[in-house]
Amino acid sequence: MDSSILVAPLCDLEVILSRFVGKVPNEVPGLVISLLSKCQEQYTALKEKVSKQEGIKSILTAWIHTLLDITFLEENVLSEGEFKETVRVIKLLEILDQPDQLQRDHFKEQSVIELFGIEVSECLLWRKGALRYMIVFTFVNQEKIVVPEGLNLLILIEDGVKFLEQMISIRKTGTTTESEKVEGTLELVDIGIYSDTHLFSMIYAGQLCFWGFTKFKEISGNTPTSSSSSENNNNNNNNDTQSEPPSNIALLKSKGKAMLTTFIRVIKEVLEPQGVPGWSIQRAQEILEQM
Repeated sequence: MDSSILVAPLCDLEVILSRFVGKVPNEVPGLVISLLSKCQEQYTALKEKVSKQEGIKSILTAWIHTLLDITFLEENVLSEGEFKETVRVIKLLEILDQPDQLQRDHFKEQSVIELFGIEVSECLLWRKGALRYMIVFTFVNQEKIVVPEGLNLLILIEDGVKFLEQMISIRKTGTTTESEKVEGTLELVDIGIYSDTHLFSMIYAGQLCFWGFTKFKEISGNTPTSSSSSENNNNNNNNDTQSEPPSNIALLKSKGKAMLTTFIRVIKEVLEPQGVPGWSIQRAQEILEQM
């Protein structure tokens, strides 16, 4: 396998970087300014690896890290603009899916985890889930939900929950070492909680499920149908007038309640007794009550 498989993905990253050429500091968010130099250096180093035809493993490693950083830069810009630039939003979602597509097309004998490592795979799932959370959050908190053509909130919710669930479960092995059986660590490991980000994944997934369940009629009524998801959308639209939500929405309710219940248990039974600061169960309890 040669590095030519990355020609199109590299072009996508270059397009993002080119948008910032010639921009003055007050035209872009501060975080973007601090990231831009690093991203440019990473991209230059990546192109050098490709031109020198270094080993594919080395190139893939450099590519995935460059992709994660450059897309984070783009994500911050789009978030500042409340995700109104639909074409860029859709492209960003597509770019974050490229590692999975690359694995399916060219490395079928390896999993994404085997190809990029567990930490990078975890980060990728987090980014894909959290981005969908941010997009949905932006639109469901409007006074009236109006979604730009080309975005499907319900699919973003379902995919976001899927990616966040995968992120939480990616390290689950069913076994725990003796060194982990201390001070509540066993419970966290068994649940799949290895960091603050895993806890955020749990509450984000629960919140997405809540929006899907409580706002499905508004979302279905304001969500354009895409060709790739026409069957799902038709099912949703056909159920809009029913008193009960469609089965996929009911499943979101079930998943959300399970996620939030586990989140609350982790905080109350594991973290609070250890004196770990910074976590509140108030919002999770409020959502559960409303569901």
